[in-house]
Amino acid sequence: MSQVEAVDEAKGVVLLYRDRTIAHRAPALPRFARRLSFRSHHQRSGTHGIRFSPSAASYVDTYSNAMTPPRRDTYAADGSKLAALEEDKVPELAEYHLSPVEFFTIKSHDGVTLNCSMIKPPQFRSGKKISRATFTYGGPHAQVVLNTWSRSAIFLWHQMMAKKGYIIFLAR
Repeated sequence: MSQVEAVDEAKGVVLLYRDRTIAHRAPALPRFARRLSFRSHHQRSGTHGIRFSPSAASYVDTYSNAMTPPRRDTYAADGSKLAALEEDKVPELAEYHLSPVEFFTIKSHDGVTLNCSMIKPPQFRSGKKISRATFTYGGPHAQVVLNTWSRSAIFLWHQMMAKKGYIIFLAR
């Protein structure tokens, strides 16, 4: 769990937000929290940035994933959707025929679990030799394996290189 977002003292509820930006399982919960029951209001994989109202009765969720530009919706604290604020639909994206981003983990030689993502060329065929471009984690300030919409040109560059026949492999 990343942080306590709001407390509704009248109902005796603590509203927690667990960061799901990284495409893999979140770290194990602390021992005291294992007895609590958790329910996820959002089943879509990707990034959810939430901000509760001062009364903790509702919140705004800013959601995106690697293939979906950000959108904003309002929800009641119980997770029921109240309204769409911004959908940020970009119909022009369809013209680019973007390849899906796959997220997975691998074990390093010393047993450390590494988060990875990969973009395959549209013409990819299993078993065929293909060139690969590899990008690695650059430090605690520069996470590269994220299931969120990229605001940088690097995502489109990765897509262009995949269209040219390269597998794009990113590792943390």
